[in-house]
Amino acid sequence: ICLSKRIIRNAAIVITLIIFSMGIAYYIYRYNIDKSWDEYWQRSRTDAVGRPLSASKKTSLPLFQTIPSALNLPSPHRVISVHSSQATSWAGSGNPISYMDQNEINIMVQRGVKELTGELSSEAAWRKIIPYQPGNSVAIKVNFNNVWGFAANPSMNAYPALVNAVIDGLKSIGVPSEKIWITDPSRTANDAFRNAITDKQVLYFTKYSAQQIGTKPNVFHTGYVQDGSIYSTQADRGDGVLQWINPAEVFVNANHIINIPQLKGHGGASITLGIKNHFGSVDFTEFASGQSPLHTYFYSGTAYPGKNLLVDISDNPVFRDKTRLIIGDGLMGHPRSNYTDPVLWKAFGNNP
Repeated sequence: ICLSKRIIRNAAIVITLIIFSMGIAYYIYRYNIDKSWDEYWQRSRTDAVGRPLSASKKTSLPLFQTIPSALNLPSPHRVISVHSSQATSWAGSGNPISYMDQNEINIMVQRGVKELTGELSSEAAWRKIIPYQPGNSVAIKVNFNNVWGFAANPSMNAYPALVNAVIDGLKSIGVPSEKIWITDPSRTANDAFRNAITDKQVLYFTKYSAQQIGTKPNVFHTGYVQDGSIYSTQADRGDGVLQWINPAEVFVNANHIINIPQLKGHGGASITLGIKNHFGSVDFTEFASGQSPLHTYFYSGTAYPGKNLLVDISDNPVFRDKTRLIIGDGLMGHPRSNYTDPVLWKAFGNNP
């Protein structure tokens, strides 16, 4: 009996020591990790904008860069989801634009920006997102992928109700209408969209020529910067040949960018959301041959399936350093197609 008690006591001491040692080890581990991240974020806040961030040699932190303006938020990688069953009454047929509740969508955007920033008022939230100064311009990148002219197109394109809500937010902090630029440089804003935008003084920028634009009010041409511009960047297409990534002039001239992609499927790119939405924001040429590769560099089964230039687009300083907000438009969506009408959401009981 005494021997058993001694064994139990010794075992208890050993177990206690093991647990204590594990606790000390975990504390040291957590201290080093937390200290490393604190040092990392301190460096990221003090480095010059646009300068690549590198991890300390003492840590194994990944090499990556975040949108500099995101460091002003409570968390630089914060994602907010806002849902309202009242946003639209669309039942699966007809043009979705006709079924949206503008007031409800305004409230959704106000909720989103306040939760994103931690501010109590919508105006304060927008001021935190956009460091606006008089004379600044804000480019709103929307998705007009299915617009091939000025005629109405019911397929999934940018929805004006969401853009109206964003315009209201910008005007609440003093951005004048003529400094709000709506664009998808490789396409154009169709008449139905522009007619549904409540502020008739905002500007639109398109690849269309002045002759093609005609008398459309407040619609202007935008080109792309040329190879070798100070705003261009290069990326290896996957075989050592460099690729010029040339931003549209509208983004070069803007002070701030708001990216509004749509939640919809897209063959080779899987989905059209945050990164894919800037595909039309740039022009590509190969440094070696002067060709225009377009989809070749992210579709699987093509010449260079191992190289995806979509990330390189977002890392171009014009987009990285000017992007203030990304709003994923999930008012409508499609799990597989990017060029057909939307479908109802299974996630919300087969409702919009």
